[in-house]
Amino acid sequence: MAAQMRLMLWVLAGSFVSACSQKVCIFDIDMTLTRGAFANASKCNCELPKYDHGWPGVYAKQAVEECLHQGFQVGISTAEPRVVALSKQRKEFLRQLSPRWFNETFFASELMQYGNRNKTTGLVDILRYTKSRAECAIFFDDKLENAKYAEAVGINYQQASDDKNDGRIPVFDADCGLNSTQFVSGMRKVYRSCNLTNYVPWSERK
Repeated sequence: MAAQMRLMLWVLAGSFVSACSQKVCIFDIDMTLTRGAFANASKCNCELPKYDHGWPGVYAKQAVEECLHQGFQVGISTAEPRVVALSKQRKEFLRQLSPRWFNETFFASELMQYGNRNKTTGLVDILRYTKSRAECAIFFDDKLENAKYAEAVGINYQQASDDKNDGRIPVFDADCGLNSTQFVSGMRKVYRSCNLTNYVPWSERK
């Protein structure tokens, strides 16, 4: 009830932040920043070593660093319980992606949302914490069914994964996680909705 009331107040408030709103990239972890443990290493072209719960996604490291380079803050929204989301192994994995961003201050902040399959409330908490408008946020998640949680408050959504049966049932063993095409698609969405200049992928920059 408290969470529903908080969400209602946020929606009614509308643009509760100033025109100098911040921007934020929000990532799921499993099968978004990670890939399946048995995904084809050559196909996925991963840069980081395997860890016990999966492998880094195709462009996980590049995506996080690119968001930061473009002036976006970075948040995490995962349904994993606290004992997993804040485990030593999970923290070590995220630090491999960006040691300067994923530090203990981050893990103790509202940028790290976990433990709720209905992700809307956590996404709203990230918006509030970063002072970002919904149209200046992008949520990357492998499950298409999670799009509704972002869309409920006007956050841009981009599905992240290579291998799906029907867009809803992930093939965990072969899933490569976020790739460059999906990342660029998501960034272009948020650049348009946030009225930013056109997004130019790193591969096209001189």
